[in-house]
Amino acid sequence: MKKILAILAVIMISACGSMPEVRNEYQGADAGRIAIGIGATANTHYSSYSLQFRKVGDKEGESNRFVYFQHNEFSAQKRDYNSKEENGVVQSFLLPPGDYEIYNFDVFLNSGTVQKNFGSRNDFSIPFRVRPNETTYLGNYQANLTVGKNLFGMSIPAGAVFVVTDREMADLALVKKRLPNVSFGTISNAAPTAKSIANPFFVEANEIPVAAK
Repeated sequence: MKKILAILAVIMISACGSMPEVRNEYQGADAGRIAIGIGATANTHYSSYSLQFRKVGDKEGESNRFVYFQHNEFSAQKRDYNSKEENGVVQSFLLPPGDYEIYNFDVFLNSGTVQKNFGSRNDFSIPFRVRPNETTYLGNYQANLTVGKNLFGMSIPAGAVFVVTDREMADLALVKKRLPNVSFGTISNAAPTAKSIANPFFVEANEIPVAAK
């Protein structure tokens, strides 16, 4: 277990700044819709969790993000689910058709005196396709707190690992409740497995490091 946490510490990066969020939906007649669940366990507390995405092959172009603002008093985002086990949102909006990929993540900590961004040092690829007048479901990503030690041996937040699950029926039911007048069309499931992502920050439920539970 110490080896797993050491690997995470080596490839975790901390930096200032954040990625832009998609704020204006694409309005073309060929628009496609995405739906994605992003949340955290009840004992995981950060300001926001973002999954950064871009058009496939467009590594120099503009990046956008799917984001859950867990503790941000300036955000109007409301939780789609909130239980004693977890909380989160199911984001859904329109994009131009094409091939995309989620390639990194950002976990943002703002404690007033300390601000940190945690992400993966190495990019990865979670591919998905947006089709005209259809909906693509991208899976559910549940953040689980990881901890490290400071110079005094005290435990401090050290980012998160994401449990990847396919909750298509539950997540789409939540977003359809929030958007009752939206037509979702044909739905394609692009939820990945942790194995297919091949990045240690994305795990199955039974693979969470002990220090992250």
